Amino acid sequence: MEEKLELNSKDTKEYKIILYYIYTNIENPDEYREVQFNFCQSHGLLGRIILGSEGINGTLAGKTEDIDSYIEFMQADPRFKDIVFKSDYVDYIPFPKLRVRSREEIVTLQADVEIDARVDSAKYITPEELNKLLSENDDLLLFDTRNNYESKIGHFKDALLADIENFREFPDFVKKLPKEYKNKKIVTYCTGGIRCEKASSYLIKNGFNDVYQLEGGIVTYAKQFDKGFLGKCYVFDRRISVAFKEDFEKLANCYKCGIAESEYINCSNKACNKMLIICSDCNSSLGNYCKDNCLENTSANAKTNQED
Repeated sequence: MEEKLELNSKDTKEYKIILYYIYTNIENPDEYREVQFNFCQSHGLLGRIILGSEGINGTLAGKTEDIDSYIEFMQADPRFKDIVFKSDYVDYIPFPKLRVRSREEIVTLQADVEIDARVDSAKYITPEELNKLLSENDDLLLFDTRNNYESKIGHFKDALLADIENFREFPDFVKKLPKEYKNKKIVTYCTGGIRCEKASSYLIKNGFNDVYQLEGGIVTYAKQFDKGFLGKCYVFDRRISVAFKEDFEKLANCYKCGIAESEYINCSNKACNKMLIICSDCNSSLGNYCKDNCLENTSANAKTNQED
């Protein structure tokens, strides 16, 4: 099944990007890695795919016809027939290369209790059901299971934001939550849904009594409803973030001048590569560098290399 986000018009975009995952049994993921890599390479697809015995997690971009061929290739495999492909049209491929890897977990949690997201995860709440709950249930707790730099630029209103820099830190964050949260109605959410499969499982395993997960994540909800989710959605490609509406809220601040802003950049100094939020005016003065000395050091290195 393909779920179009309709963020950009097909008529003006040459390329297509997809986000997908499924928890399912994959025997010999190391061997199957070659099958995935060869197909993607032969069709000019770029992005990343993670395989494991528990399933597959991927995001790919390429020409529309090649992405459509990949979707058909996947849907022909009984293991992947239930995958929902979240798609959007883009005017460039936001990945530098193709990476297909095999790992123990397709999204790394390293939980201290045994979790199998194929059977342990919470029940789904559809975007329609959540939208209704948001207007009816003041006691509902929305739990953002993403990293703090993601939620910094976009999250649901009044959500509990996980103060973590990596999903592996999620179990430690949960252990610090107030005990009364265990009896609240909790809906976990993330970008596309994959982390919530394990996050909700972990909550249930640790005594949280009324846990659900948002089906399809932020990208599925925000394409249908323009209220509830605030700001921009962080994505793990060269776009860095996407907006679901033109008048999105700027939830963060420029690190240099303090004005409301939600745009991330990576410092162009490769030795730094720091990710930071900066407004267009400050970025223009620094030229995509995070501080003056990063610009100066890069210029000095370039001059030295020319002289050598």
